[in-house]
Amino acid sequence: MKARAELLEWELNNLEQWLGRFQCAVRPRVAITPSGETMILRDFPLPDSYAPDRIDIALIVTAFPADPPKGLYILRRPDNSRVVASLQARFNVFREKGFHGAPSVTGFEWLCIGYLDGWLYDAAQPNKGDNIQKMLSEFWRLSGV
Repeated sequence: MKARAELLEWELNNLEQWLGRFQCAVRPRVAITPSGETMILRDFPLPDSYAPDRIDIALIVTAFPADPPKGLYILRRPDNSRVVASLQARFNVFREKGFHGAPSVTGFEWLCIGYLDGWLYDAAQPNKGDNIQKMLSEFWRLSGV
């Protein structure tokens, strides 16, 4: 089995490749904090119906790969309050409060999405089972429904 750091590196590369399909001048868009506990995604794309159509998000990956990120965290900024309100129409969104074992994070809105039941991560072949890019792709799809 691959080491956690190697799996997180694979996830970063996989996400960068997937995000590369969306126009953005920011590079790199994905990073892991020095502690290895948080993944940061800058200018995450949203469907064109949102204004602005990009948000900064964070994922807590402390228990990865055994457990998926429990929801995602949207950086709270004055210019994205309408975006958060639109997302609240489709998802459960909470200000500085997390559920399902997700911690509360000051300055972020917690959005409930993910594999709360049934995360099947294949550390030998991360592209075969569930992975973070698939989770975020599903968030992107559901945010435009």
